[in-house]
Amino acid sequence: RFAQTPSKRLILAPGGHCQHETGPAPDGTIEGWQQLYTDWFRRWLQPATDDKNATANTKATVNNAHDNPDITPAVSYRLPGQPTWHTASNWPPPALHEYWHLQTERGANSVRGDGRLIRSTNAQRPAALGGRNDNDWTADPAQPVPSLGGPVCCTSTPAIVAGAQHQAAVEARDDVLVFTSDPFAEDVDYAGDVSAELFVSSEAADFDVVVRLTDVDPAGNSVNVQEGAQRVSLAPAGAGRKPGQIIAVKVAARQIAHRFERGHRLRLHVAASSFPRLARNLQTGGPNRHNTQVISAVHRLHFSDAHPSRLRLYRLPPALGGAGG
Repeated sequence: RFAQTPSKRLILAPGGHCQHETGPAPDGTIEGWQQLYTDWFRRWLQPATDDKNATANTKATVNNAHDNPDITPAVSYRLPGQPTWHTASNWPPPALHEYWHLQTERGANSVRGDGRLIRSTNAQRPAALGGRNDNDWTADPAQPVPSLGGPVCCTSTPAIVAGAQHQAAVEARDDVLVFTSDPFAEDVDYAGDVSAELFVSSEAADFDVVVRLTDVDPAGNSVNVQEGAQRVSLAPAGAGRKPGQIIAVKVAARQIAHRFERGHRLRLHVAASSFPRLARNLQTGGPNRHNTQVISAVHRLHFSDAHPSRLRLYRLPPALGGAGG
């Protein structure tokens, strides 16, 4: 969360770690980044001056930075792949919450399944969805779901690449549940929080729930947008929970500012690992750093009227700077 104050500014630019300067700054130019840094440092590190030896231009530049501290908007952000910068007084910006409910008839294991995402403004599951009430998958820590792209950094391993990457190899796995929306009828912008409110059960004493959003183009290419994870403990420290018990798990992902273009689809992955970005949960219930064994376990995702698992996003309507909807 970010709230406007006289001494704070927030700039959100698309790009990997230390790669935001490959795109334009808020003034629309690449060179604008250096000017932005200079103005900011001058405002806070260089005192105002009445030095008689300073040129009139220097005095004006330095003193203007002190006299006009609100030149830069409180929040500036740009959606990946879009040239236009947007401004706001707070982050996240004002937006409308949406729920995406999960549905499948045959099963959502891998992209070969028929898992669907159904959009709604209501947290309760739509009555007419039908389909199955749950979906199992088997997670084996000895064969973890690989991390392809995403928020990784500084691994010194060339094979581990950050950012947006195709997810076909992940989506081909039966230990990944895949739910996909219908194509968007027009461009839709989302900004702010991303969370999955899921109901899960497991035969394991300890396990992870990993969710990932992807953007699927009309050709079927699925590229990651954001992801998050939550560890669930059913061991004695887990408040008396027992294996097989249905538990409400909220998985918070990092925030986004992303446009799903017309004809594209939103996709959700649900899995139990993302390695090597996240250390594997060995699913034994003991400290992972001390364990020498791994346990393969069956997990179950529930999405019935009583257990309405759903994805929650925030959509920017046109009146608030978003595209269509």
